Amino acid sequence: MRAMATGLAVLLSATIGLMAQESRTFVQRLALDTPSNAVTAFIDAFSAEDFLAAYYMLSPEAKKAFAQSYYAFNVARFVVTGDTNLVPGSIFSTDELPEAMLTDLSNDVALIFDNIVHNAAANGQMPFSLAEASVMNTAKASDGAVIVAVNAPQMSSPMRFETILAYDGQWRIDRITWDGSDPEERPWGIGAGVGKSKP
Repeated sequence: MRAMATGLAVLLSATIGLMAQESRTFVQRLALDTPSNAVTAFIDAFSAEDFLAAYYMLSPEAKKAFAQSYYAFNVARFVVTGDTNLVPGSIFSTDELPEAMLTDLSNDVALIFDNIVHNAAANGQMPFSLAEASVMNTAKASDGAVIVAVNAPQMSSPMRFETILAYDGQWRIDRITWDGSDPEERPWGIGAGVGKSKP
């Protein structure tokens, strides 16, 4: 009996250790095992206003494109800013923000993304809406990417999420497009028609 209990304890310990090793970080615990699951997780993160998690679902190239635009002082590629090129309440505004917040955000692109997108969403400055959005279907692209079509009720037509298989075996969001958006921008880009969601 004691031998059985010891064996069970060893097996349980090994199983827990293996699970911890396979899912060491919260990013590894995200459901990014298929293109559809990755897009669903991204939609869920947006719905929960967890833009930090959404950032980590982006491809390395999409993250790089956002960072380059931010450090070039050009968030108008991603959010509707009008003539101001500002997002009130965010790090990208003329608002007086606590010094500790600025220090925390200044060198962390994930926190910057969360801060800007959170405030843009609160201000109605996002060029798209994922409210009640759901995955429709998937299609393979010639370059190995998988395009996931998304029904977003507040948009005038389905959105397209281009997903790629990343170096870690997880599917990531590389590009989000909709009618009127810039199809070359990452992670998304406002085109000439902006493509704002329906009222």
